[in-house]
Amino acid sequence: MPAKKKRVSKEEHTFLSIEVTGFKAKVGAAINYEIRDSRHAGPGTKVYDFSSDLTFEGVCTYPENRAGALYSIDVHGHELQKDRFSATLEDYQARNADRSRKYRKVRGESRPVFDPPKGVGLVEKRRGENAWRGFLWVPPATLNDMLVLLPSITPLYLVVHELREGRQRWVVDLTLQTYDPVEEEEV
Repeated sequence: MPAKKKRVSKEEHTFLSIEVTGFKAKVGAAINYEIRDSRHAGPGTKVYDFSSDLTFEGVCTYPENRAGALYSIDVHGHELQKDRFSATLEDYQARNADRSRKYRKVRGESRPVFDPPKGVGLVEKRRGENAWRGFLWVPPATLNDMLVLLPSITPLYLVVHELREGRQRWVVDLTLQTYDPVEEEEV
């Protein structure tokens, strides 16, 4: 029986321009619910829970094959995992099945193998609609900077660098800006 061919994952990069048509914002402060439950609370459990969430609604203007598509992108101003925003490349060194760090030989020298995250969030198409949904996590300061731009400046644009690998679409980069990125390239 012939050996199965290993599927090579092709990466596809897409740069989107989305004109912001609306937004919803939510900012909260609370006592962390986990401290009331001994199953989840430990000495390192944070007592306070602060959160900021922002949802952008918009219409894609570029590329042409997605022009007119509706987008809804949720930006969460908190860490999904503890210390994620302060991670270094060393924190993403690949590991073997026995959890030991992976290395490879390059010109006779042993070098670490890294497996960094693909993006800061995900994008998915809504089935049967010309609409997309995205979500990502950013430091609170980044979300606060976005909130400063929202009520006073129009139009605003989201620029999304999307990485597609198989069926998964990652948000590699998201930028909120005051000018149309398509016009910037034409100049």
